[in-house]
Amino acid sequence: MSNLLCINSTFTNPYLNLAAEEYLLKNFDADIFLLYINKPSVIIGKHQNALAEISIKDITQRNIPVIRRLSGGGTVYHDLGNLNFAWIVQGEKNKPVNFNKYMNDVYLFLKSLNINVVQTANNDMAINGKKISGNAEHIFKNRLIHHGTLLYNSNLEDLNKVIAGNKRYYSTKAVQSKRAEVSNIINFMDKPVSVNAFRNALLHFIKTKHSQSIDYQFNDKDLNSIKSLAAEKYSTREWNFDYSPKYSFEKNVTLKNDIISVKFNVQKGIISDFQLNTKYLNNNELIDFSTHINGTNHHPKDIESLLSQPFFAQFKEKAGLEHLNELFF
Repeated sequence: MSNLLCINSTFTNPYLNLAAEEYLLKNFDADIFLLYINKPSVIIGKHQNALAEISIKDITQRNIPVIRRLSGGGTVYHDLGNLNFAWIVQGEKNKPVNFNKYMNDVYLFLKSLNINVVQTANNDMAINGKKISGNAEHIFKNRLIHHGTLLYNSNLEDLNKVIAGNKRYYSTKAVQSKRAEVSNIINFMDKPVSVNAFRNALLHFIKTKHSQSIDYQFNDKDLNSIKSLAAEKYSTREWNFDYSPKYSFEKNVTLKNDIISVKFNVQKGIISDFQLNTKYLNNNELIDFSTHINGTNHHPKDIESLLSQPFFAQFKEKAGLEHLNELFF
């Protein structure tokens, strides 16, 4: 690589950092190495079903945003102990994407710290069999972005809770994450340092290896474009949830005196063909129930708002089902 632009993002807002990646991919010609750290957030792959990949309960309790990225692959968790890197480069015509090529500098950096890291067959990096880096790529015209995580000192308890999805309820062609046991890089450091010191060391390593590197900071034009993209795309439900491939949902909830079952389809976020089976409603009430549900967005906030209506309150009382929204996720 020549004339490598090195960008050390000051954002910790995940909407802005994901927007920055797309902006740099589509508006620059130079090769770029980008580093950033996000506040707690769940980042899903472009072709995934957001709701199937997350724990609604834990996401809601922790007020963690779910954001869809440009690239494919699986779901990852970001927080202030996780360092993200991205290579944004001119693609090589008629050549297959080589994951190892863009992981290699980060791999060599970890090796330089006397860490016994390996590159895996799943295009990840691991230490002692535990994943410390997930990677994904996306091509736009003649440009390529390769980005990855580096679990340096993340809250692994939160990670495991918030991305514990309920895939068994969903039938879909969406890409499903392959879960792996994870660990933090700091646990394998001879001399542990802060995540910011680790970040600076990686940036120094890249700049030393690529002698024609240039520090780059976002100017006002860049910032305005990134903020607009974050607001118009990466902060929207349409992109983060409704973009999910169409799917079917089916779930049974066992109560003392009944098994309540629901089935419905979802396309572009909208519920259709809703079916409910329960002894607590007669046929007319079941039809009425379905009429209320069909056309609603399959999103926790919309479902919660809908279920606050008097009709559903009566059903909750009859069935003794305190949390009716459990039927939908």
